[in-house]
Amino acid sequence: MRKEDQQTIKDSVCNFKDTKIKHLYLQLQLIVDKRNKIAHDEILFNDIHKRIILAKTEEYKKFELSGNSGLNDTLGLLICIKNILPKNDFNKLIENLTYLIENYINNNSIITKEELLNEMHLPLNYEILKW
Repeated sequence: MRKEDQQTIKDSVCNFKDTKIKHLYLQLQLIVDKRNKIAHDEILFNDIHKRIILAKTEEYKKFELSGNSGLNDTLGLLICIKNILPKNDFNKLIENLTYLIENYINNNSIITKEELLNEMHLPLNYEILKW
């Protein structure tokens, strides 16, 4: 595909202004990989991708993380989804995720919220992802 066409597609799809074409490609690869894992009944909630490492965007820098944390796990996936999903839909996704986490914690005394979020590779303040 020509560079001009790639740029036009990126500009029409991405919510983040700092996304480069090659970064969008990696984000889409991560989303597809996670989707395929779901389709084949693999465990997703704490999955870390071994080959795809996302770039540290401005959205990522909101979190004080070190190493590859947030670049190839659940937080990375949420950041990728935020980049391409309409804003209201993404906010609803975060609200639904928060509801499910809270519901699970309230109905199970075997794990704390902090432990669950850590297991899911989500920071405690993941909700700041909302628009």
